[in-house]
Amino acid sequence: HHFYSGQPRTVTVVLPSVVNPPNRKRRLDSIFETWGPNARAIYVVHNVSEFPQADHHAVISEKSQPEDPYSYPQILLIPESIRFEDGVARLNHVIRTVYEK
Repeated sequence: HHFYSGQPRTVTVVLPSVVNPPNRKRRLDSIFETWGPNARAIYVVHNVSEFPQADHHAVISEKSQPEDPYSYPQILLIPESIRFEDGVARLNHVIRTVYEK
């Protein structure tokens, strides 16, 4: 159970590098095991399987929002139209989505 009761003033966006995608899951796991749980972290992924620690109820995507918007960690699922290589489009989508949702 979390102790947040309103929209947070800050969140931490974990946006893994587009470099070396095969090691992305390991990097996300390391963050989750250290400072991630206390940072109201939103993990940016292209596939939910990249970060299974966030329950499926905590997914932000074009089609869904978390059931409990104050529960963390959350996953921000990048749309299929934005590829790993689309760095600027990916960053713009993340900033816009976090701000709006």
